[in-house]
This record gives sequence, structure tokens and C-alpha cells, in this order.
Amino acid sequence: MDFGAPAKKMGRGPKMITCYICGRGFGTKSLEIHQKTCKKMFVVEQQKLPPHMRKPLPEPPSEEELAKMKSGDRGAIEAANDAAWKRAQELLAPCPHCGRTFNPDRLPIHLRSCRPGNEAKPVGAPTLGGAGAPNHPAVRAKGGRRESEELGRTVLAAALSDHEGASDGGAG
Repeated sequence: MDFGAPAKKMGRGPKMITCYICGRGFGTKSLEIHQKTCKKMFVVEQQKLPPHMRKPLPEPPSEEELAKMKSGDRGAIEAANDAAWKRAQELLAPCPHCGRTFNPDRLPIHLRSCRPGNEAKPVGAPTLGGAGAPNHPAVRAKGGRRESEELGRTVLAAALSDHEGASDGGAG
């Protein structure tokens, strides 16, 4: 499950710990509950895949890592989150055509539209989503859906005004 990055960096608010299986962030109290379900779902999803695509359940954090996380040491939590996120990323399956990685259960859906010769666009390359897309760096920098919607409208208005100015001979 590629969610782009480990659980948010430590600041104010609840401590988020990254699940070593799926890579999502959870509060310290709900992580154990989540991981029981996540393990079961992982096994079920792996059973649906052809044998050559199956991956083993990743190794859980060591007792030492768990003790550091439970101590509340923010540096230890961030290090453990990074390690858990990397473990979760290793479970992703690459597309044989474009090289993008997907959760193994999502790869067959991607393969319906991806053909040999397709190349993955470099990170940061323009997409159909443009600057208004939630994962666009400008949106992430501002943070939040409301700001991203406003930015999207601003970009769209600028593009339309540029287009209108060009279509009437530049007068305006």
C-alpha cells in the first residue's frame, strides 16, 4: 500500500506509528488492533495471487524497537516509522510494463490498461491531475484539501485566461 511516505513526522498531536505491513499510520493504542486485522487481510490477499507473485509477511519490529517506540522517544518512533514504511514498500509488486509499484491485489487492475512499451513518468512529471491534484507538491506544501481546491481553481482560471487571450489575438 503505497501512501507515499511514512506516518507524519512527530510534532504536536498524537503519536502516529507506521504499520509494518501496510505502511499506514495509527495511534499507539489502535496499532495493535489494526495489525491483527492487517495480518489476516495480508494473508487473504496473498492467497488470491499467483504463487510467483506472493510475498511473505514482513518481519515485525524487534522487541527492542517496540520498547523504544513505547517509551515515547520521538527519534526512536521516527526511525521505527521509516523502517516500517520501507518494509511495507518492499511488498509492492512492480508492473512489468512501466515499472510502477502497486499493492499485489491492485496490479491486475493496472495491467488492464498498461501495455508493453509504457514507461513510468519520472516523479514530479506533469500528470492529468496538474497543480490541483492532492499529491502535487504545491498542494502538499500548503497542506489541506481546501487549499488544494483553491489552488486548483486559481491554476484553472489562469489557464483559461491565457487561452482566451491567445484565441482573441492577444487583445485584452
